[in-house]
Amino acid sequence: MSSWDRSRLKLAYCVCVALALLVAAVAAFTHNPFNPASTVPPLVVEEEQEPTFERTPYAPRREDPDAPRLAVLVVFDQMRGDYLTRWDGLFGEGGFRRLKKNGAWFTNCHYPYAQTRTGPGHASLATGCLPMRHGIVDNGWPSRASGNEIDCVLDSRYKVVPEFKGQQKHDIGEWPGASPSRLWADTVGDVLKEATGGEGRVVSLSLKARSAILIGCRAAKPDACYWFFPPAGMFVTSTYYRTTLHPWVDTFNGERYADRWFDKDWTRLRTDLDYEAHSGPDDVPTEDTGWAQGRTFPHPMRGSR
Repeated sequence: MSSWDRSRLKLAYCVCVALALLVAAVAAFTHNPFNPASTVPPLVVEEEQEPTFERTPYAPRREDPDAPRLAVLVVFDQMRGDYLTRWDGLFGEGGFRRLKKNGAWFTNCHYPYAQTRTGPGHASLATGCLPMRHGIVDNGWPSRASGNEIDCVLDSRYKVVPEFKGQQKHDIGEWPGASPSRLWADTVGDVLKEATGGEGRVVSLSLKARSAILIGCRAAKPDACYWFFPPAGMFVTSTYYRTTLHPWVDTFNGERYADRWFDKDWTRLRTDLDYEAHSGPDDVPTEDTGWAQGRTFPHPMRGSR
């Protein structure tokens, strides 16, 4: 066999290997759980209507005396996965260490989408879908119709509850209400509501509107959905959910707990701990300064004063 024939044989062999790898990659992607086409029902879009999903009804409620009576979904925004090992020696027995020891710790977790922001992340956790399917691609995005920036949950068709009047309204300004109208897929809360015939209760609370709303329900309304409203220093909701606050929320707001931090300094909890060894330097140029709180400890708590 000539050198020319050997070269052609090697080339043919490389081409066959490349084609085999390509076929294997296509097959793997087709059955990959990160591939939305393999795990999500087909998307149905009708003209001038919001997208909906084809799905079968959820399983009816089954009487099981051993079934859990309470499920809690807690999201720690910006908490990196390595913090669980880096700070292990600082945890008590009843918190993260208990979850690591007695729970399921999934370490091989990846984001198969670009924007790891609050809105897309919370919506993905609650729906089990990717942003291209649940519709929340970012915290906000340009409107094709108007060209303006729109928020993922703010909705001018509704108002903030409670309604602010007089000087308080003048100081706060005009704020729209909020709703899950831009969320296309059902959430865990929706499944719970349907599977229990509406008997299951869903309560969603957060410091951010987008967090409380997207973690809650889409098709069914949660029994309570509240978020903290910094301009008023209280928890609020939207007329999409209800027109008045629950009495327990009204009582909590009346205590003005957030105001108790005014004119105080936010200091480190422990003096015996090497914070830099656990969390890095305190003074980082890219860090925000909050409400005139500075980059380093102690942080003055003056708010907008």
